[in-house]
Amino acid sequence: MHNCEEMFSCATAVTAVGMDLVYVAESSPGISKVNEVVLKKEKLHLVPEIRREIELPSSSIPSSLFVDTAQNKLLLADIANTGGLYMISLTDGIVCEKILDNANGSSIHSVVKIHDDIVYSDVGTRQIKCLKNMKVTILAGIRGTKFGTSSEAFVQPSSIICEGNTLFVLDTGSACLQCTAAPDH
Repeated sequence: MHNCEEMFSCATAVTAVGMDLVYVAESSPGISKVNEVVLKKEKLHLVPEIRREIELPSSSIPSSLFVDTAQNKLLLADIANTGGLYMISLTDGIVCEKILDNANGSSIHSVVKIHDDIVYSDVGTRQIKCLKNMKVTILAGIRGTKFGTSSEAFVQPSSIICEGNTLFVLDTGSACLQCTAAPDH
């Protein structure tokens, strides 16, 4: 039996699919991967079992994962200077493509999918952005639209989630949780 603390001592991100499947990203010098983990019930505990490892570029620093169940793909935000936004096939575990680079001061930190749009936080430019049909638009932040009742600026928009039609942004730099309507379909 494995102890989760021992199994994932270098964990940087996690996402779940139902109650028995999770993906855990890990990063340490020279090694970066995503573990597909099945949770098996043994007596009163859930015991993690690594089903497979998906290797990432060794310089990757995964910061966020999102499972796109409709397309059987995993979106991975990588905050490393050479990172960006990756799409991974869950069918074969191959990193399909790098769909965005961390360039021009960008640092993609957190990612979700809303309808067909990929929405992500960019701590480098302090914005929330949307990728639709390979075109990036600014949803909120500097030079973007106002977010809820707050100012236009984020300090460090480090995490985003969507629930229903509401997009939540955790701005760790200002210790605020902000919310607004998710982008229209």
